[in-house]
Amino acid sequence: MSNASSWILHKVEGDLHVLYPTGVWRLANLVHIDSALRALTLNARRHFLVDGSGLEELDTAACF
Repeated sequence: MSNASSWILHKVEGDLHVLYPTGVWRLANLVHIDSALRALTLNARRHFLVDGSGLEELDTAACF
């Protein structure tokens, strides 16, 4: 996975940003994940929800 949409999906539902991280979020993929997060266009909305149900793996030791 290398494009932003393959690492995190972003939807706006009402006044809420919903972020759906997907795939394997491990330290080895940090460069791609960082790029995907930076590519998000987030307006000045105040509320966010992160739905991690699409994650295959999450490397908690990498401080995600």
